[in-house]
Amino acid sequence: MPEIDLSEIKGKHLPEKKFRSGSIYLTIWNNRKRVKDDKVSYFYTITLERRYKKGKEWKSSNTYRVNDLPRAVLLLNKAYEYLVIQKSGKEIVEEISGN
Repeated sequence: MPEIDLSEIKGKHLPEKKFRSGSIYLTIWNNRKRVKDDKVSYFYTITLERRYKKGKEWKSSNTYRVNDLPRAVLLLNKAYEYLVIQKSGKEIVEEISGN
């Protein structure tokens, strides 16, 4: 089954990939930036957050407890694996080398 690019639907910039372990969430974003001569450069960023419930409302934070750290490391490794191995690292190599 072919993959469907859901990175943009109706003008919204959506995440490329999400990972979760317990209350820790990691999101991979595929961003683009217009550079000179109307060329577009693509690059990846990640967000890492801890979600928790306060009363009936869900909140997110970028502060972590000691017990959250192994989960954060696991997700960071998964993100690295996804970007370098599954995506072949092509986009990353192009960004680093400037090609």
